[in-house]
Amino acid sequence: MAVSALKGGFLKEDIQNMLSSIFSHWTFINDAHFGGYAKTNIQLDQFVTDFEKETGISLELIYTGKMFFAIKKYCENGYFKKGDRIVALHTGGLQGKR
Repeated sequence: MAVSALKGGFLKEDIQNMLSSIFSHWTFINDAHFGGYAKTNIQLDQFVTDFEKETGISLELIYTGKMFFAIKKYCENGYFKKGDRIVALHTGGLQGKR
């Protein structure tokens, strides 16, 4: 899965070109942008707060918060099967929390 923090889906083709030689099946997620780059709302803010309390993993609202929000949403909607292993690449970016 590639989760875009940007509105519009314009990166899908570029990402497909990069990933197609590595992965035969992948999904582009473009519904977790919360309005676009650096956009947020109370729902995302509350999710990040709860996630940090539950896991001890720090997130910021611009990238990683949106990615983990999307993963949770897709888990809740049955995208993954019980027992599937999910690996999420936390890219850092915590300077946005300052």
